[in-house]
Amino acid sequence: MSDSFFNSSSSPAEDQDSGREVCYIQSSDLRSFRRLFPTIVLFGSEQLPKAGGILEENTVLVAPDGRRFYAISYKGDLSTWRSKVHICCQTLGLLYGTLQRDCLALNNGEKMELRGCTFASYSV
Repeated sequence: MSDSFFNSSSSPAEDQDSGREVCYIQSSDLRSFRRLFPTIVLFGSEQLPKAGGILEENTVLVAPDGRRFYAISYKGDLSTWRSKVHICCQTLGLLYGTLQRDCLALNNGEKMELRGCTFASYSV
């Protein structure tokens, strides 16, 4: 698998017009995240969204301490998609969060300032 990264000053964030919501999920590297993504999509078969879909945003947020958070987005039945992603991450012990103004708000209560972070886009 060949990955190419390039720095980007922009990041995927909620787009009110498109109805898409973005979540960042911690993973050690792209290969691990790519293996994790199908698990997130298929997790909790008892909780099926009524509409919409989920996709990779091909963007990674790299924190100053080296942690990596990969962006996904979903639309349609937002509450069910959001719940499905959050429950999967909690079950697997993964940090996840959303962008809020100038920080990444994580599920453990941490608010990571974006000013020290780098966003990179990737293609696979």
